[in-house]
Amino acid sequence: MKKSMKRKLRLGALALMVACLVPLMAGCDVGLTKMGYIDKEGNTVIEGLYQMAQPFHEGMAGVMLGRGDQVYWGFIGKDNKAKVNLNLSEARPFYDGVAPVCKYGSKYNYWVFIDTNGEDVFGQEFADASVFVNGLAPVQDMETEKYGYIDRQGQLVIPYQYDTASVFSATDDLAMFRVGGENLGRCGYIDREGNEVIEPAYFYAGTFNDGLAVVKETSDMEVADWGLINTKGEMVLGGDFVECGNYSEGLAPVAVEKDGKTLWGFMDGEGNWVIEPQFASALSFSEGLAGAQSTEGDQLWGYIDKTGAWVIEPAFEGVADFSEGLAAVHGGKLVVAK
Repeated sequence: MKKSMKRKLRLGALALMVACLVPLMAGCDVGLTKMGYIDKEGNTVIEGLYQMAQPFHEGMAGVMLGRGDQVYWGFIGKDNKAKVNLNLSEARPFYDGVAPVCKYGSKYNYWVFIDTNGEDVFGQEFADASVFVNGLAPVQDMETEKYGYIDRQGQLVIPYQYDTASVFSATDDLAMFRVGGENLGRCGYIDREGNEVIEPAYFYAGTFNDGLAVVKETSDMEVADWGLINTKGEMVLGGDFVECGNYSEGLAPVAVEKDGKTLWGFMDGEGNWVIEPQFASALSFSEGLAGAQSTEGDQLWGYIDKTGAWVIEPAFEGVADFSEGLAAVHGGKLVVAK
């Protein structure tokens, strides 16, 4: 696969991650795999059974069965038993006791918020919805197709006006918004009152974490213009990276050209290499571990610690971030349900 296509696929996955607050699943062909969960020793805890498997949050994880138009989502617990067993078109994680889910309708599908019993919380339908962070959630209006934000009581507190909007940062209380179309639009950031804090100047903009957010200035995947900005919109790291992931736990995954290859390593917030570029790809750190792809052999995925040492040896075709002690993976060493 060409580098440009790989970057387009990863950028699309990153955009999805921001919108849904779901950690990136690397190396996964959606719907063609059997996903399950491992613990931090690499042991299979929940056998490969699902076409899609989200991270655990508040003790539950959204999972998908089926393929194509015949799919349904529900929520399982860590014992792999159904907790909210609904025929859902799509689901996103529980935050603050509620989860945005997409239901099948007679004319169109629609999003609502449910509680842990599967009951509709607000009695409102949305074209799209994401999770609550610090009391606010982005939602898309059915009529105008614009995004705004509701509070925990379901009241619209930031009016519908954005073409795309992401969740608020848990650490910095800023949220990404986009004005304009997918290819020509630009991203900036607002505060909790809806005030524009950083003007829309980026093709891609990630969620802030501990004062830093990953951005890309242009839509050209061949242009190395990824970097990290601060909450004032100042480029503090890079701006010329081949690629970059979200800053997390004091480190950011960064891709650079080295000896004719694109290799990933990890930088701290001061721009120092903590883990030298050596991986074919890498995810951000979560719960002390980061998914990383080996450059050797079949280029399988495993998990490293903050020294760059393998804690879980490369043995999977695709991995996601750890959450509540478990990570969704597929292929390789994962035990698949019969």
